[in-house]
Amino acid sequence: INAAARQGDLPKAELWHRRGLKAGVKPNVKTFTTLVSAAARSGQLSEAERWFEEAVVAGIVPTVVAYNALINAAARQGELRTAEFWMGNMVEARLVPDKYSYSAIINAAAKSNDLVSAEHWYQQALVDRVQPDTILFTSMIYAAVRCGDMAAARRWFRNASEAGMQPDQMTFGIMRNAAARTGDLVTAEVWYDKAMKVGFEPDIHTFTAMIVGAARQGDLNSADHWMRQAHAAGFDLNAVVNAVLTNVAAEKAFAAVISNAAGRGDLNSAKRWLKQAVHEVEGFEPGPYVSTALLHAAAAQGDFNSAETWFNQMTEVALEPDVATLQTLATAAASAGDDVACQRWRDRAANARSQGTRGQFSSSNAAERPPGNEDRIIAEKV
Repeated sequence: INAAARQGDLPKAELWHRRGLKAGVKPNVKTFTTLVSAAARSGQLSEAERWFEEAVVAGIVPTVVAYNALINAAARQGELRTAEFWMGNMVEARLVPDKYSYSAIINAAAKSNDLVSAEHWYQQALVDRVQPDTILFTSMIYAAVRCGDMAAARRWFRNASEAGMQPDQMTFGIMRNAAARTGDLVTAEVWYDKAMKVGFEPDIHTFTAMIVGAARQGDLNSADHWMRQAHAAGFDLNAVVNAVLTNVAAEKAFAAVISNAAGRGDLNSAKRWLKQAVHEVEGFEPGPYVSTALLHAAAAQGDFNSAETWFNQMTEVALEPDVATLQTLATAAASAGDDVACQRWRDRAANARSQGTRGQFSSSNAAERPPGNEDRIIAEKV
C-alpha cells in the first residue's frame, strides 16, 4: 500500500488494502494514513477525506501524520480554507502541529496566492514553538514566488541565511526558476552559480528551466548553450527536449526561438530545432505556436513553398489565419516571383480585412517587421 501511495496510485493502494482484508490483516492507523496519503498524492481531496472518516468510524485515533496527509491533500488542490479546517480539527483533538503541518498549510496559502495567510501561519508556527528550518523557510520562499513577490522571496531567503539555515537544492531551484520564468536570465544564472558554488549538482529540471527561460526571450544562443550544458552534464538530449516540451509554455518558447532565428536570417537553425523535437521526442507534433513561427520564418526568407506548407498544416486543424498571416504569404509569393499566388493571397487578405477576421493564429510570435513593409515588397515585385 505504501509503495502505491508513494506513486500516487490510489486504485492500486485500495486494491492491496482489499487484499489485506481478505487475508485477515487488520488495518491500523498507518494503513489508513497511507490511504489518505495516496489520495492526496493523486489529487483527490474528497477521497482523502473519505478514508480519514473511515478510519474514525473504524475506531482509529488519527495521528498528526494523518492530519498532515489531509492538509497536504488540501494544499495540493489550493484549498486553503479546507487546510485550515483540518488544522483546526487537529488542534481540537489536542494534537500539536509540527513543522510538516505548517509547511503544508503555508503551501496551501501559496497555491491560493495568499502571501498574507502564508506569513500568518509562519508566525503561528513560531507561537507554537516550532523551530524554523529549511523546510519552513523554503515553503515561505515558494509562497512569495508563487504570489509573484520576488522582493519577499529574496527577503525570506536572507532570513533563512541569517538564521543559519543552509538552503537546499529545492530552495535554489525555486529562486532560479522564478527568474527564468520572468525572462530574467542574468538573475537565473546568478542563482545557478550560487547553487553550484555550494556543491549542488544541476538536474534535468535545472536545464529545462534555463532553456525555456532563454527561449521565451528568443535568445537562441543561450538556449543552445544550456542544451549543450545539459548534454555535457550527462543528460540524455531526448529527455531534456521532452521535459521542455511537456508544457504549453515550452511550445511557445520554441516558437520564440524559431522566430528569433528567422529574424536573424538563420532559417536553418529554426528547422534544426524543429527537426530535433520531431525526431527525438516521440509523438511530438508542431502546435499552433511552432507552426505559425515556422510559417513566418519561411516567408521571411523567401521560401514561399515552405510557408504555404505550414499554412496548409494550420488550416487542416481548423485554425483561422489572421490578416497579417495572409499578407505575409502574399509577400513571400511576391519575393518568389509568383505573381498569381501573390494576387491570390492579397485577395484573401483583403477579404479577411473587410470581414474583420481576427484569426486563431497570427504573426504575434514571429519576428517583428516594419509596418507596411509587405505592401512595399509586393508593389516592387509586381
